[in-house]
Amino acid sequence: MTITTELVTEALYRALEHSWPAAAVIEVSGWIVREGKGGGNRVSAASLADPGLPGGEVPDIDLAEDRMSGLGQSPLFMIRTGEDPLDEALDRRGYRIVDPVVILTAPASRVAVREPPGPDVSFCDAAMPIQARIWAEGGIGAARLAVMRRTTGPRVWILGRTAGRPAGAVFAAMHDGIAMAHALEVREGARRRGLGASLMAAVAGWAVRNGARSLAVAVTRENTGACELYRTLGLVPGARYHYRRKAGEKGERR
Repeated sequence: MTITTELVTEALYRALEHSWPAAAVIEVSGWIVREGKGGGNRVSAASLADPGLPGGEVPDIDLAEDRMSGLGQSPLFMIRTGEDPLDEALDRRGYRIVDPVVILTAPASRVAVREPPGPDVSFCDAAMPIQARIWAEGGIGAARLAVMRRTTGPRVWILGRTAGRPAGAVFAAMHDGIAMAHALEVREGARRRGLGASLMAAVAGWAVRNGARSLAVAVTRENTGACELYRTLGLVPGARYHYRRKAGEKGERR
């Protein structure tokens, strides 16, 4: 089978969905509505159940809005590549674009060659208290730790050290040969010393050992520091999406 750009893009969207899962997924007349329980935009947004509807038809937006409101969530929509009719319909209803995201990807084996030896990183089967503290310092709280615990299949929590002291953490989970890295966080005093690259290489090494072909990570385009880190590791854009939220309504971080 020829691997097309469209197939790669869809595989990345699926890997994102499975490696950072919502608390509940509800199908509502052409929509997928996610219950996030405070876990961020990725697990709280509604999206089209069938992006390939004939003639660019958009399902009843009111139904999705009502269902999200019933969950106690502000209406939020994820728009993926090729979903221009939905994007335009939401724009007409006063929804503004928030958090444009790019999913970056590379062969896992290519990034894994940078994996550090020795005690710089530790691989864990669950989040350690020190990892939870590091994440909390970066605004990644209990609700996002709950998202990590909801994952199924191969997954790993990785702790990174600088000068022997815990200084960074990352979580990763696999789906269909793609390892997605999430919640990469390095303590402020340890940044720009290579620990972020070491943590990503550690994810890639773990991915290769567990049979993954690809490494991927989703990052907001405005996070230029993270985008530059991933670029230096050889990750390139594989898929894009953004959210729309009504002007004046506040939301969570992605």
